[in-house]
Amino acid sequence: MGAADKADGNDKAKTEQFMTQFLKNVEVFDTGGRGATTTFAERGLGDVLISFESEVNNIRKQYEAQGFEVVIPKTNILAEFPVAWVDKNVQANGTEKAAKAYLNYLYSPQAQTSYYRLLLSREQP
Repeated sequence: MGAADKADGNDKAKTEQFMTQFLKNVEVFDTGGRGATTTFAERGLGDVLISFESEVNNIRKQYEAQGFEVVIPKTNILAEFPVAWVDKNVQANGTEKAAKAYLNYLYSPQAQTSYYRLLLSREQP
């Protein structure tokens, strides 16, 4: 709502009114990014898909024939996905040490070079 706040001079009532009208245009409130992609690309519902940047490569590959235009705005938000191990599962499979090592490695500068996250790569020296 930050952009709407700025556009309306930080008038909370106007921002709420704008967001209410904006959300009335949403045909389906899916439970996640992948579901929204399916609704948009396969069911043909909606004019625009707003999704996570990480979903863009999936869309380009899976729905290449549709020729969707992908726009990634300069102004964006950071959406960090949680990662975890499940004690019961890693203990049962004998993978606890490997799971912990992977998660400790995941956000290291070395991993970011391999898996490239735009925000972190800008912050790295």
